[in-house]
Amino acid sequence: MMTFEVEGKEYELKYNVKRTDIIETVTKTPVMLNLTKNDGVMSRVDLVNYIAYGTKESGTEVFVNPKQGRELAEKLMESEGYSKCLGMVLATLQEDCGFFFRDA
Repeated sequence: MMTFEVEGKEYELKYNVKRTDIIETVTKTPVMLNLTKNDGVMSRVDLVNYIAYGTKESGTEVFVNPKQGRELAEKLMESEGYSKCLGMVLATLQEDCGFFFRDA
């Protein structure tokens, strides 16, 4: 589980099939295409959406609303940087949605 803190509150990234379906709809790009094009480096806007739609308050099962998620993602990127945020998203996707990474 990947956790992060913004303004003294702890959040966690969590992905599942439903969340990845939402992300694909919002970004208009399949998750696997986003992970394979440009060697896994996605646009800043896409990364914000991956964080926004994958963020929950720690200890709850409820995802934050997309507007709040985008605000948190922007603050997280300002404090931690793009590369660390991308690493967090990729690690969480591998942990939570391993089916994207299995060989046929």
